[in-house]
Amino acid sequence: MTRDEQELFEGIIDFTLDGVREYGEGYPVELRHHAGTGRFMLTAWNEGRNNLTRVDLSDVLDWLAAGPADGRVAGGGFVIPRPARK
Repeated sequence: MTRDEQELFEGIIDFTLDGVREYGEGYPVELRHHAGTGRFMLTAWNEGRNNLTRVDLSDVLDWLAAGPADGRVAGGGFVIPRPARK
């Protein structure tokens, strides 16, 4: 693991997002803050907690706000906003 990867791995866990889960195995998702970049990332564990996926939260929010350049998802579907949960 490189120094950058170790630093990213050791991001501060700000929250475990109750009710948000990794799709395949159902592990909880964490919201972490990366001190080096100042950005937030979603961390989802999988494969028996032997592997994880990190996604930049700002990238996801930007994509949801603007959608892809052609207004469609890569697989051909449309972006349909969900109503907010109450």
